[in-house]
Amino acid sequence: MNSSSGIVQKFYKLVVLLLIFIFLVQYFYFFPMRNFTKMNNPSNSLFYIELGTPSTKPYFIDGNYTIPVESEDLDGIEEDNSSRDALDSSIVNYQIQRNASNHSCASMRKLLGLVRVNLTAPPFFKISQLLPNLQMGGHFIPNCTHSEKVAIIVPFRDRKEHLGIFLFNIHPMLQRQLIEYQLFVIEQEGTDAFNRAMLFNVGYSEAMRIRNFSCFIFHDVDLIPENDHNLYDCPSRFSPRHMSVAVDTLRYRLPYRTIFGGISALTQEQFLKVNGFSNRYWGWGAEDDDMSNRIAFHGFFISRYSPIVARYKMLKHKHQKPNTNRYKVLHKGKQHFSTDGLSNLNYTVEEIALNRLYVLVKVRLAKY
Repeated sequence: MNSSSGIVQKFYKLVVLLLIFIFLVQYFYFFPMRNFTKMNNPSNSLFYIELGTPSTKPYFIDGNYTIPVESEDLDGIEEDNSSRDALDSSIVNYQIQRNASNHSCASMRKLLGLVRVNLTAPPFFKISQLLPNLQMGGHFIPNCTHSEKVAIIVPFRDRKEHLGIFLFNIHPMLQRQLIEYQLFVIEQEGTDAFNRAMLFNVGYSEAMRIRNFSCFIFHDVDLIPENDHNLYDCPSRFSPRHMSVAVDTLRYRLPYRTIFGGISALTQEQFLKVNGFSNRYWGWGAEDDDMSNRIAFHGFFISRYSPIVARYKMLKHKHQKPNTNRYKVLHKGKQHFSTDGLSNLNYTVEEIALNRLYVLVKVRLAKY
């Protein structure tokens, strides 16, 4: 009797383990692959943008895209260290048809999908030589019908090697996307703690002095995109976009749903509505959470592309000293949304230089 009872118990345990195994296989394999197949289906002209807040409705964006490389293949990609060969696929595949100026840029894009990230870069002047269609100040205008003017804002200090790698990877990708863009590097002078958010505000203000940009991409210099289907634009006036959804150092997973750090995209109207970033975060941390709170407070929601598309590789760097006061500032942030940001921005421009690859703006920030 005891023997048969033991056999039954073992049988039940095996059934339970089998059910757990089936669940794990479906969750980690079949569910992601079903989403990937949906995006890779040529007959499907729409794909979902993953939302950052659970209370929002599904949002769609036009795009009949295919992804030529399986997502798991990306983890094993080796970096290419040769300067000429590294840009060959980018430059050769980027061919503007000069006689097609009346065609929409979206219909002319020749995207590659998942791409190899180059973790080394040639000198800046050689990068310039490889980008003959780039105008002074890092300005590119595609020869096709487009509506948006995009400003890429990069806060910067003491990261010249990273800047070279960033420029070497980002320019060819943006040109394949056939968007009009200009790249601004905002360098903080002085010895005060780094204020990433305030530099974003400076970048917005200085970019608007040059031209009336409709879309702003706020971009850390150490994040390199791995998929050119991750379009650098602002597709919705209702939803600022968190772009760096899946980062390799975070195992390509979103840490929490309201995160808005790394890379973000806002229209001119959205940025003005939320009064820009806060100027009160000196040192590392929490300025992106403050912006996330501003977005929610003003009735917007955060949109995201799929993690297969919005993938980034983070360059190795020495981490900044955390701002020990950041959570106290964040807790009181709501009280200052209308008075802290673009409305009280104060800085001194030390130098403005138009390089071939970007506009350099050196500034000294006023400390509040």
